[in-house]
Parts: sequence; C-alpha cells; structure tokens
Amino acid sequence: MNTYTNTMVKAAGLTHGKVSSYTSGCRCTECREALRRYTADLRARRRARRVIVKGRPFAAVDQNGNYLQHGTPSTYQNWGCRCFSCRVAKAADHAPLPERTLK
Repeated sequence: MNTYTNTMVKAAGLTHGKVSSYTSGCRCTECREALRRYTADLRARRRARRVIVKGRPFAAVDQNGNYLQHGTPSTYQNWGCRCFSCRVAKAADHAPLPERTLK
C-alpha cells in the first residue's frame, strides 16, 4: 500500500478492508479483497434466485421484484441467466472486433 492511498483513506475517515474504502479510491490488498468477497456474495445471492427453465438457469426478477432485461451481456454475467437472448448477447459481446484499416 502506498503512502498516498493510506493518507487519503485516513483523511476520509475510512478504514482499510472495507468496500467503502475501495470505492473511495483505495486499492490496497485488504480493500481489493473486501470488494472481491462482496462481489462474490452478491453474485451468489443473485444466482440463488434463478429458476430452471428447459434445463437452463433463468433469472426473472431482481431482489425488489422488478423484471430483468434479457438479451444483455450484463444479465448473463451478473445474474447468471442462460436464456437464449442472454446467451446470444454474451456471444456477440465476445465476438472479435473487425480489423481496422490504416489510412
């Protein structure tokens, strides 16, 4: 951890090893690990809400009961939805970009 980051976190009244410190700009090992644990827990909670439709996981609603938008790479990645629309969107997201021509 560098001195600037440590000073910045202390000046903001934050402590290391918390997601709030990471979002405030700290990138020390403890804060990055806190964010990693939080993100893994969030994804696990989201994936636990999925239902199986035709043998594939389908994410229908978020934690507030709002319907998710399907056909986006983020619904595939963050919610673990494997419906046809989300799989197509994720595949298109990973498609190689066309070659650029130099002029």
